[in-house]
Amino acid sequence: MGKVDEATKRQRMEAVWSLVRRSPGGILEREIADTLNLPRRTVNNYLRELELEGRVYKEGRLWRPLPWEETRLRPVDLTPEEAIALYLGARLLSKQMDRRNEPAESALLKLANALRNDAGLGEGIVQAARILARRPEDTRRRSLFREVVRGYIYRRKVRLLYKPLNWRRPFETTFATYLLEPSLIGSAIYLIGHSSRPNALRAYKLERIQEIALTAEPYDIPSDFAGLDALRHAWNIMLGEETVEVVLRFSPRVRERVQETIWHPSQTLEEDPEREGWLRWRAHIAHLQDILPWIRSWGADVEALAPPELARALREEARRLMHLYFPDPRPRPPHLHLWAKAHRDGSAYHPLLYHLLDVAACAEGLWEHAFTSEARAQLARDLNLSEEEARRAFVFLAAAHDIGKASPAFQTKVAALREALRALDYDFPEAAENGMPHGVVSAWVLRTWLQENLGWHKRAAHRLARVAGAHHGIWPTSEQITALDAQRLADVGRKPPWAESRSALLDALAQVFHPPQGLRLPSDLAAQNRVLALLAGLITVADWLGSMEDFFPYEDRVFAAGEYLPIARQQAQQALKATGWLHAWRAQGEPLPFEQAFPFSPNAIQAEGIRLAQDARHPALLIVEAPTGQGKTELALYLADAWLQERRGRGLYIAMPTQATSNAMYTRLRGFLQRRYPEQHLPLVLAHSRADDVLPRLRGMGEGDDDAVSATLWFLPRKRALLASFGVGTVDQALMGALQARHHYLRLFGLAHKVVIFDEVHAYDTYMEHLFLRLLTWLRAVGTSVIVLSATLPRATREKMIRAWGAQGLPMPEVPYPRLTLVTPRMKGGAESVAAPVGVEVGTHALPAPSERIVALGWLDATAPEDLATWLDEQLEGGGCAVVICNTVNRAQEVYEAVRRRFPAGEHLLFHARMPFAWREKKEKQVMALFGKEAEKRPHRFVLVATQVVEQSLDLDFDLMVSELAPIDLLIQRAGRLHRHRCEHRPTSLETPQLWVLHPGGMLADLEFGANGHIYAPYILWRTYLALHGRRALHLPKDTDRLIQAVYTNWQEGGDALLQDFDGVLRRSLENGLQRAWEHLQRDRMTAASQAGIRMIVDVSQDTITDASQQALDDDEEALKHPDLKALTRLIAPNVTLLPLHLQPDGRLTLEPNGGLEVNLQERPSRAESREIRRFLVQVQHRGLVWSPNLPTLPLAWQRVAGLRGVRPVLFEQGQAQVGPWRLTLDEAFGLRIRKEEA
Repeated sequence: MGKVDEATKRQRMEAVWSLVRRSPGGILEREIADTLNLPRRTVNNYLRELELEGRVYKEGRLWRPLPWEETRLRPVDLTPEEAIALYLGARLLSKQMDRRNEPAESALLKLANALRNDAGLGEGIVQAARILARRPEDTRRRSLFREVVRGYIYRRKVRLLYKPLNWRRPFETTFATYLLEPSLIGSAIYLIGHSSRPNALRAYKLERIQEIALTAEPYDIPSDFAGLDALRHAWNIMLGEETVEVVLRFSPRVRERVQETIWHPSQTLEEDPEREGWLRWRAHIAHLQDILPWIRSWGADVEALAPPELARALREEARRLMHLYFPDPRPRPPHLHLWAKAHRDGSAYHPLLYHLLDVAACAEGLWEHAFTSEARAQLARDLNLSEEEARRAFVFLAAAHDIGKASPAFQTKVAALREALRALDYDFPEAAENGMPHGVVSAWVLRTWLQENLGWHKRAAHRLARVAGAHHGIWPTSEQITALDAQRLADVGRKPPWAESRSALLDALAQVFHPPQGLRLPSDLAAQNRVLALLAGLITVADWLGSMEDFFPYEDRVFAAGEYLPIARQQAQQALKATGWLHAWRAQGEPLPFEQAFPFSPNAIQAEGIRLAQDARHPALLIVEAPTGQGKTELALYLADAWLQERRGRGLYIAMPTQATSNAMYTRLRGFLQRRYPEQHLPLVLAHSRADDVLPRLRGMGEGDDDAVSATLWFLPRKRALLASFGVGTVDQALMGALQARHHYLRLFGLAHKVVIFDEVHAYDTYMEHLFLRLLTWLRAVGTSVIVLSATLPRATREKMIRAWGAQGLPMPEVPYPRLTLVTPRMKGGAESVAAPVGVEVGTHALPAPSERIVALGWLDATAPEDLATWLDEQLEGGGCAVVICNTVNRAQEVYEAVRRRFPAGEHLLFHARMPFAWREKKEKQVMALFGKEAEKRPHRFVLVATQVVEQSLDLDFDLMVSELAPIDLLIQRAGRLHRHRCEHRPTSLETPQLWVLHPGGMLADLEFGANGHIYAPYILWRTYLALHGRRALHLPKDTDRLIQAVYTNWQEGGDALLQDFDGVLRRSLENGLQRAWEHLQRDRMTAASQAGIRMIVDVSQDTITDASQQALDDDEEALKHPDLKALTRLIAPNVTLLPLHLQPDGRLTLEPNGGLEVNLQERPSRAESREIRRFLVQVQHRGLVWSPNLPTLPLAWQRVAGLRGVRPVLFEQGQAQVGPWRLTLDEAFGLRIRKEEA
């Protein structure tokens, strides 16, 4: 084919352009060629030219139109001064860049020509522009820049392959450019805008973009985007959500130069108040990284005063420079060559001596600020020492905690430093490479040194040495220490320098801290365990603080122990202040009247509870039993605060049964603290595994930084959560303190001398009850007062709690429900109470009974989902709001399917936990909006199908309830959701609250509980059925106590009580059935008790915590370990956490079926991404999935991300997934459904 003329070519190109423009969804190159009868190669050439003109772009194989053609700017009239200013700017941009920038050079040349021709300037200005243009062409950069500009002008998102500095691999993201900004640092260009990873505002450097592609996806710049104001706090480009005040002090030599320039828009200048002639400079900067080079450029003429991390970074650099140019002339003793912290390459290290002093300095602060005055006095009495002597003993042991690092087993870990020690005659036997942990070596060294050098009693030396060695969460065992006796040459060193260095280090510590001589532990085991547990907690926290390199930078100067200690103490003060310990909350002894703590007066139960318990001695156990809605929580909060004020206590922890109840209580406690302490900044943490995901919502979005009640970041990790002054979380977090888990003593340390409220306590299962009772004994020992709140507490459970608090062998007085039981240290002359022989007294008192509430009770045979839906339709014919509570998710889904078919849209909802948390959260808001106390639009007719999620945590109100059979205390709890709020528009037929219980299968003498029998004990279900059999109504609270005691009764004690209305063959059949169920329950209880016994720590009064056997169970909820190796707080079926990923038509994986965050399994997710990903996890107990070999695992990089370890991804396509024989369906209406495919 001959060459076509320009006119024909342009005509054909317009035809191609017209065809593409008529195909907004995209068109293939082949389709264009076929339509226009042109060769593919010719079409491709035309499309490439149209692409260069900015009229089309390619996405995959499709060509798409752009809304604007190539943009040309209209002529602009400039004055010579304006033109010169633009010329200088363009020349600066071109000149400073390390790579060629053709657009800048082109603009510069045009300006230069215009200035020469129109302003009469010389040829030199043009020549200068041309010289810059002679640099080698950078076609790749020009192409990147062109695509960036096109996306910016056309408002189209771009797909980037971006590799941040020092990252091993690039990542993909979709980017909307809001602003293009040059940087003088490196003379780079930055794209500022929204990145799909991590769904946030980001600044990306053009030079780090590896690939770019224009997409068809449009965007608008948000109206709230600040434009250039987004950079007003940035020193250069680095963006930050928060600013920090930078304070610098400039010397007289440079002050004039500093004053000549406005270095930052927020800067202020003033005379330095401390040094005459110096200038103080302040500015609010969003990110410190960019400002560091500028500060360094002033050398010794500037001093960084704030923030502390900036000053520390500059001090550390100055120290390295000084060491480089002016080495310390003093000889370094051998033990200062031993390191505690080091870079992997050995380029820098922190001497062991200095680390021991750092930790000791932190321990000094913790002794004052973590322990109350009462606790310090108690510990001193336990050790038969003065408080000052006890302090010195604790601090010395904290200092000596890492003496085991002075051994070849530890020092061999960094090759470069190991070789330097070899040169000093330290030996490194080959066996040391896999030697004992340094904590064990610490215990081995100290057990002898404490006896020989301080004269400590042998038992005290051995046990306290183990405490010092347990700072990583595990007690060194006698077997490990004995093994060191046999092979010490390998692990602790064959040559003299090792032993000499250890002695030198311990001698140096003893000289500065003066530990007491002749220390003995108390003979009372509870007191001894108190000392051991609290000391272990203090040492661990001190070690964590003393290991924070932000506050304790590596030090390479030579100091004696006494010379370095003041440095360590100064740094420890900064660390304690930054982490909230220095000014930790302490009660000031100022009780507040109830009416000032709450916006209402106390009701009768609250007033009587305050009268009986406000002046109790401590540590006290208070058990309050009263119906739901009677203000038990407010009573507990008020008493806890009053007790803390009286004792100058450390704080409060509220333990809830579930994460959902914890979230609700967090909001309530937060409000109470804001009212009670409006002028104080109180660290309040939420302690459960999903706390990071729900805290932003609970605190309120956009909340100011000056909020008086906020969580201190240092306390957020789960193991530290109980250390905060105020906390709310699951009961599991407290129960960990009674398990042989790593750092279990840390939880006891965190709860010591606080008040702990256990709310919504009902009938714990056997395993959990054993843990709870063991925890109670330890809480009493460490000086913690406990408040237990329950609406339905079996008598046997209450009596076990009382005995766990020390009231052994004591008759328990019977008092009508509602009641209050108080167990306190024995008071002389206590006439009202029964004095216990072990030092406590018990008082049980009746509380005023609230007005009677009658709930109509009925039994339903309509157990088939279709029949139940039909019955509900009939019952709600005149309107009304009903809830159906099922005991399993599968049953709830089956019932909802029938309800959905029967009721019109908008009159039904399914609510359970087997769905992504983000969906569950959305549904919870829907449920609260419909049936909560503040509901504004209560529906005329509605059916909510739910599981136990509505049983406790949500304050809801219904007219009618249908429930599957459950233990009596839970049925009473569920009935509390009937007519809970004042409502003026209830249907006439539902003016009386109605509870309908679904009849179990089978005949009375042989009931069939089905799946419910796997959730709850059949013995308890059977007795519940018998207790309610024949009743037409519940009279609450009058019936509460009677029903609960009738159900939770041992067969031998009360087997006939519920059978008195039966006789003959039926009675004998019932007796036989109940006895079999009872025997089965007893076997289960024995198994659970055995499991608890294996996992629990020792009885505080029966054995010593350091000497007992231990399992070091793993408390990591995500770890993929067998249940026998985990620190279980509940004996529940194993579960697996799934990450549903939805395959989109274009091959992308997203979190939502219709899009949402895009997931790339090949890249480790960012922190923000992982937080969003965790919101879409689903926890499943289905056995077929838990043990399925067909579930894939996440990439290793993902498993290292907090909250994602052990998670299994499942790929859904159009809402369906297949895992072996199981068909999984996921949608917002039903959540996750699991069905087995028929063969």
